[in-house]
Amino acid sequence: MAGVVCAISSGVSACSGVGLERAFACATGALGDAFSKNTLFESPRYADRLFGIAQQYKRSDNKPRCRQMLFDAIGEALAKIDLSKIEKSRISIFFGTSIGGIFEAENMLEKNLASPDMADWSRLRDYECSTIAEEAAKHFGFGGETATYSTACSSSSLALSDACNALSCGDCDVAVVCGADALSRITVNGFGCLLLLSRGRAKPFDANRDGINLGEAAAALILANEEAAKKSAPEILAYASGWACTADAYHATAPRPDGAQAARAISRALSMAKIAPGDVGFYLGHGTATKGNDAAEFEALKKVFGANIPPYSSIKHAFGHTLGASGILNAVLAIEALRKNQTIPNLGFEDAGGQFDPACCTAAREANIKNIVSVSLGFGGNNSAAVFTKEPAVAQKFSAENIYVYAFGEVNPCESGSCMAEASRLLEDVPALRKRRLAKLQQMGLECVGRALRENALKASGDEVAVCWGTGCAMMNETARFVEATITKKEAEPIPSAFTNSVHNAAASAISQKYAFTGLNGTLTAKEISFESALKEAVREINSGSAAAAVVGAVDEFNEYAQKYLNVNERFAKSEAPLAEYACAYTIGKPRSAENPLAEILCVEISRRKSAEEEAAILEKTLKKHGVNPREISAYTSFPKNKFTEKFLSDIFAKTGIAGAKDMQRICGRSYSASAGALKAAVMDGAKYALSYSLSSAGMRAFCLFKIL
Repeated sequence: MAGVVCAISSGVSACSGVGLERAFACATGALGDAFSKNTLFESPRYADRLFGIAQQYKRSDNKPRCRQMLFDAIGEALAKIDLSKIEKSRISIFFGTSIGGIFEAENMLEKNLASPDMADWSRLRDYECSTIAEEAAKHFGFGGETATYSTACSSSSLALSDACNALSCGDCDVAVVCGADALSRITVNGFGCLLLLSRGRAKPFDANRDGINLGEAAAALILANEEAAKKSAPEILAYASGWACTADAYHATAPRPDGAQAARAISRALSMAKIAPGDVGFYLGHGTATKGNDAAEFEALKKVFGANIPPYSSIKHAFGHTLGASGILNAVLAIEALRKNQTIPNLGFEDAGGQFDPACCTAAREANIKNIVSVSLGFGGNNSAAVFTKEPAVAQKFSAENIYVYAFGEVNPCESGSCMAEASRLLEDVPALRKRRLAKLQQMGLECVGRALRENALKASGDEVAVCWGTGCAMMNETARFVEATITKKEAEPIPSAFTNSVHNAAASAISQKYAFTGLNGTLTAKEISFESALKEAVREINSGSAAAAVVGAVDEFNEYAQKYLNVNERFAKSEAPLAEYACAYTIGKPRSAENPLAEILCVEISRRKSAEEEAAILEKTLKKHGVNPREISAYTSFPKNKFTEKFLSDIFAKTGIAGAKDMQRICGRSYSASAGALKAAVMDGAKYALSYSLSSAGMRAFCLFKIL
């Protein structure tokens, strides 16, 4: 079941399914044009550009547009399905967004810069991309995992891929896959300063294309395993039969011109679905209408399909580029095309110019489509492909393998009594000019990955290595630098490098590029359990057979804005202790991915926090399953300090017989990434078993169990 909100379709009429129906009509060109000039904020530099604005949502600095759109899209999808027979702890949410609720944070900053004596920093919470997903999980009663992916324009397509892995691995029974992004100053000015905004309307795969129109959207798709689908769904819309993600390892923003890795993602997805390229009835592409993207994507099509490219199109003319929502919006409309046996026209297309194939759809046509491919691409060279079919494919069920940790690398300024990493000690082997092109967060990530790989090199080829990265506040310094300049200079002096470095996955893509790792390249954000979310994604990707090994880590830097937020947020203890910069990375993989493993990963569990009694029961069951005596465990915790959380954890450990835990924030500093250091600490402590138990300020919890070798 699915739901959509966009510039021309409202999910407010959720129960009637109007949002999705109108969205499909919009995609076929039946509803006319909903694009307009920007009325959400003053934009002198781009006042003449056209945007797909969801006008039904009025500006409110207390209700993020992104949140409102997401809730309505999920609401429409849920209205078509009965999940009452599904255990809430087995329903997970997988959310993709590029910028989350940053628009409201920008409005707050604009007011505070104008009146610093009356500054209110509470809306900084909207900057944290995971906040919206966590609020959705609580609002709709999803008790399972809440995972937020922020890999720019491919965010929700990576959420879809990991959700499919989660269902196949048995981590959940129902996965609510969704994405949302609203218009903001940073995206308008960011894409503008890169000269990627169209002067008129986007013309995907057209010889005269000149760039994108930004659009607002949210979309949701409910996936379920066979048993849950029979219990809850009145009908099955389609089958997710194949999925795959790759990375270009080429450039921070530009796609690899030959499309090789995008082609590999499509081919792998088709292979998983056991579908030959010649059996694909329709291809719904990324098609941004930029010079680089469309040319590279078409090269990928030629590599996969040769001279027999199927009918293909892009929805970017109809909806605009909806950034983090674009991947799941693509998937939802692809499924509708499959159900309706109707191709989606490539609106705006006029002239192939000898560069593109005439198979490009110029009008909606009836067609007997049995298999359809949906593709999404993003900054950092992220490529994701999904195959949807009318007929069920062989169910993908992945068995858990033994996965080992081989090496770690750490950047911990707290060891020397500081909370700030010393820049001169990062990437000492990198030429100064090249190093200056990297933001500090990227430098920290590269440094700890480099230390891990020097300690114990991976044997797997680059195509077999995934990069799964966690971060709480991500590139907040670069984001602040860009947004401050945009507001104070009234868009007159943009900083392109700050924009390209502002995306959450800037560190992960830098790692992929440096080491030529072309497997999945993911970045997850989940406040205090960001590292655990990244580790969970990596374990699933390896268990799926899509990767043999992974580089997993987390990094957060000091930022005065994050410090302000933590100090005014009542969920945290009233402490003036500064944020600390911290990074830690591990290499993990199947047996023989490297020599001399340090530890075995026994489990990674993430869900909404339950009562201490229920948590203790879950933990006891896990320990029993793995034959672990609680007295043999060295426990490590990381959580926001308040009277509730301290008692909560002490009660759990008392009930399970686990001795007192070490506080990772005392070892690594007050950092969202502190829990990433738990395994490193356990290895250094000579522990037999290590338990990392982390609580999130958003009501989530994660625990990881390791056997130290």
